[in-house]
Order: sequence, then C-alpha cells, then structure tokens
Amino acid sequence: MVHIVPCINYYDEKTDDYDKVVEIFVRTNTGGVKLEYSDILLSTATAKWKKLNAREEIYNFTDSLNKIGLGYRFGKDCVMKGAMYFTDGLPIKYKVSSFTRENLEKIEDNWENIKYSLSQTISLLSSFGFNDKNIVSKNAVLPISYYIKNKNVTNFVNSSNQDLMKIKDDIQKWFILNTIRNVFGSSSDTTLKQRQEILEQYRNKDFPYSKLNEKLSVSPTFNEAEINNFLLCTYGTKYSYLLLTLLYPDRDWLDKKYAEDHIFPQSEFTRPKL
Repeated sequence: MVHIVPCINYYDEKTDDYDKVVEIFVRTNTGGVKLEYSDILLSTATAKWKKLNAREEIYNFTDSLNKIGLGYRFGKDCVMKGAMYFTDGLPIKYKVSSFTRENLEKIEDNWENIKYSLSQTISLLSSFGFNDKNIVSKNAVLPISYYIKNKNVTNFVNSSNQDLMKIKDDIQKWFILNTIRNVFGSSSDTTLKQRQEILEQYRNKDFPYSKLNEKLSVSPTFNEAEINNFLLCTYGTKYSYLLLTLLYPDRDWLDKKYAEDHIFPQSEFTRPKL
C-alpha cells in the first residue's frame, strides 16, 4: 500500500520550530492512541539519559505519586515541569527546546532529589487533608517542593521538630492563600519564576511566608467583598474545604482527615432548623 497507492496524508511544516512540530504531531495523532506533550519529550529524555531509563522512571514515579493519600491525578507533564523547576540553572518554560542533552543530563543527576521533594510535598498536602479535588492548581505545588528540596531535611513531613512544625503551618497558610486568590493563573511560568527567586534566597531557612506575600503583592487578609463572595461557596466545591480550614488556624490538621460535613453536620443546615 505504501509503494502502490498514494494514500498517505502528510503535513509539510517548513519551519524548524520543534514545539510547533510536536503540537502538530500530537494534534494529528488524536485518532490513534492519545499522546500527551510529555510523551514526545520522554522519547527525547529516554534517548539522552545515560544511566536511567527515563520513560520507566517517570512513568513509575508518576504512578507512585498518584497513590499517595486518597489518590491524585498528576500527569507526566507536571512531573517533568517540576524536574525543570527543581534543577538549578534550567529554564522553567516547558517546551521541546528546553530539553537539550545538557539539560536532560542535569535532570538525570538530580532525579533522586526531584522525586524526594515532590513526594514529600504531596504527602504533606495530603496530611493537611488536601486531595485531588481541592488542589486547584498543580503549579502551586512546585514552589513548596522547591523549598523542601533546598531545606534538605530527612523525612520533612513526619518530623515533630518545633521549628519545622511552624514551617509546615506557614506552608499550609501560603498554599491556601495562593490557591484561593488564584495566583497561579495564565502567567504561571512568570509566577513560578518570581517565587523561585525569593525561595532561592531562603535556602535552609524558615519558609518566607510574609516575604512571598509582600514581594508579590498578595494580601494575607481578605476585604469585606471577598468574604461575602466566600460565603456564597457551597458544600463540596473546589474552594469549600480550603475556606473551612482557614476558620480553624489552631487545629492540628497533620495526619488527620476531616470531611467537610464533620466540621458542621449538613443536617443542621436545613431550612427548618435554620
């Protein structure tokens, strides 16, 4: 059929923009087995990693990450973007041209640190009761992982050290505040870069909760209009759990799973009872 019948469709791309070529390939391949952007990049990484099998490592690690706590749905794209973010000197923008041989070798050398920081972060968020539903922005996870990597503490999540408990409390407040304010929106790469620069100055120090808020103009308090808007939030929506945790700053959330209607039972909020 290949040699006799002229039936092969093709698209002639005249530029040498690899990202454009990948996008075309992924788009035209939708009729077959669905590929993600990361599948193409994994092929590049597999060819250029020297000691480890990139495809096997990243697939297995993504699966193990998604089994933490009650379960998550992190994709390979998120893991590979994290790998770029946690490796010093690498660009944050997630595109084919960033995955050079030199950059991929740096990621391979840093792979164990990448796995540790990401898994510790998801375990920490899980211990606070955050699940796949209320982790609204996956990018909001990356600065926390970057801090944990630089903090370089063994078993960060389960440590009962008093200073670390304060740090974990600040991380929880920062995560909730940035999620509710939808800080990680369309300009996420710029947002990530700004936070990386600040966190870099606080290697092995306390989590810079106030500095991050002040430097990036994120108010740690809410005005009346915002509070009124929060009060319209209904049970089981993506922000409801986050808002309820803010009402109880002194409660020990670590390793305790609280259902939303265990804080106030739904049965008490019927119209007749109200």
